[in-house]
Amino acid sequence: MLNSAHLLAEDGNIVLEGLCQVVNVQEYYKQLRSLPERDHVRINHRGTSTNTGKFDEQLCYKGVRFIGSLELMGTEKDADEWHMIINELASPFFRIGGGTRKGFGKIKVEHQYTRVYDLQNVADRTAYLKTDNSLQLPTDAMWELLNFTAPLQEKYDCYELTLTPRDFFFFGAGFGDDEADDVYKCEKIIEWSSGYAEVSDQQILIPASSVKGTLRHRLAFHYNRLTGATACLEEQAPSFLHEKLRALEKMAVVPEEESSDSNLWSDAIKKLEEATFEPEQNTPGKEEDRTAQNLAVKTLFGYAADHKAEKEEKGQRGNVLFSDVFIKKDKKMDKVFDHVRIDRFTGGASDGALFQEKTAYTKEPIKVELYVAKDALKEPAIKKAWHDTLNDLCEGLLPLGGKTTKGHGFFTGKCNIDLK
Repeated sequence: MLNSAHLLAEDGNIVLEGLCQVVNVQEYYKQLRSLPERDHVRINHRGTSTNTGKFDEQLCYKGVRFIGSLELMGTEKDADEWHMIINELASPFFRIGGGTRKGFGKIKVEHQYTRVYDLQNVADRTAYLKTDNSLQLPTDAMWELLNFTAPLQEKYDCYELTLTPRDFFFFGAGFGDDEADDVYKCEKIIEWSSGYAEVSDQQILIPASSVKGTLRHRLAFHYNRLTGATACLEEQAPSFLHEKLRALEKMAVVPEEESSDSNLWSDAIKKLEEATFEPEQNTPGKEEDRTAQNLAVKTLFGYAADHKAEKEEKGQRGNVLFSDVFIKKDKKMDKVFDHVRIDRFTGGASDGALFQEKTAYTKEPIKVELYVAKDALKEPAIKKAWHDTLNDLCEGLLPLGGKTTKGHGFFTGKCNIDLK
């Protein structure tokens, strides 16, 4: 039996359950009334945002502590299973809640208290029946502070990437501050180094979802390269592309002596305007699904269920676990770039188009951990494509974050696993 977990107060002992009074002037409680948000956008096969694909998520701060209870009814023969469950909670690849494949739900177990009730014993049975439903930390001497060990990583390979920024990097916050119109993403976390909950200063955030999206698209490229998959030929092109080709052929046969107002020219222009490179919504195998249909992408990053297909396909969750990366910051890590929009006709600056972008830089290596299910890498081509993708990142060939066309987001580093 598992009970819901409740928030711990700033002292780390009192459980905020039921009707309780808190002092809202304290920074910890004030901060919890304004939870951080992550903005996302759905990316299509071209690597650009999809129309109406913008969405936001609100999440809990890193470091907030909760307490819950877990109960197992059984006999002495079930003791090993009970300890296996307890130890599993300490596993680095145990995640809870939603978004577990994009960095959310990772937990750290601080303390575990346990007690065994023998219901055939009158004293134990009486104590069990009098057990309070409250989740306040136990003070009874019968409760034991349990030591636990994380299980061996038999099912996952841990890829530890140590990356150093070549220059500057930028993971956009979507807004500006008093110094720049566009700034990098920062979040506060809850720290307990003093024994009490303290709200940290803003820390630079590298969202796991940003790393995941970048690796996903490069993985598709490498797997296609290794398996010989290429773009479709003309005879395999969808109908909307045929319309475009026919319109272009029509334009090609217009004689040079024909005037621009001739019917032949007008018809060709009309055909060209009517044709579109955007696939129809109901076109089977539409372009935006090509990356998702890549076998390596489906195996490592999962896919959604397709209930409309002729043979209904069940979905599968991803086999790669990501984690957010937080970096302590100071003013020395900021670099503001001034930009001005250029008028395309005059080549000069546009009036009122001056803007600033704030990027980040650090000389300290950044550690990124990726857990990959071993079963997902059994296929040699998938494993090779995955290693080539990580190698591109470590060799500075695969930028992370935004503003990459301006030279930001390039890293160099190494991996604890040989990628060759």
